[in-house]
Amino acid sequence: MNINEYIEKHSTVDVDKKAGLVTVTMEVPPRKVVHYKHQECEASQRVKVRTGDVQGYLVNSGMEILSTRTNDSIDNNRKLTARWEYNITPAVKKKKKNNRKDNLKEIIEDIS
Repeated sequence: MNINEYIEKHSTVDVDKKAGLVTVTMEVPPRKVVHYKHQECEASQRVKVRTGDVQGYLVNSGMEILSTRTNDSIDNNRKLTARWEYNITPAVKKKKKNNRKDNLKEIIEDIS
């Protein structure tokens, strides 16, 4: 399992477009203890997830990240929960174009 699949499986992503904030919360199960080589599986592998890995995952999923607000890392040996926050471009309402000139032209045409 590659790192992007691991992040997708164990994390939740909350996007607040008004505030321009993306919050990623991740909880992973502890690493399975293995005594013999034949007992190894995906759950027994050590996995480290850092800020750059999560940022790369978000960029690959189509988000434009401006900056990192909080850094964190996760390791399935010691630290099992982590939280990252990223700034994105906030959703801006487009202003309506003033059609005053067009309205004046219509009024002049109506008068003539």
